[in-house]
Amino acid sequence: MDSCGELVIKPLGKDSYHHAYNYELRGFAGDSCYAALKHFTDCMVCGDEFETNAPDYLRNLEVVDTCYESAGISLPVAIRRS
Repeated sequence: MDSCGELVIKPLGKDSYHHAYNYELRGFAGDSCYAALKHFTDCMVCGDEFETNAPDYLRNLEVVDTCYESAGISLPVAIRRS
């Protein structure tokens, strides 16, 4: 996807082509921020569990940090098991 929101497909060994789709410029990132904040506030109001919780989010950060560490030293790094 380029900065204008166009998708270009480039199959291996073939010519590239544009993939047509309906793109709407509705807020940041197609309104993903709006959808996430609406989900959180809806859950807070009705008491439902969030789709993403803090422990899962923090675990994902640990995995990403470990990937960066591995790339930085050009060696595999074991990901700590929860």
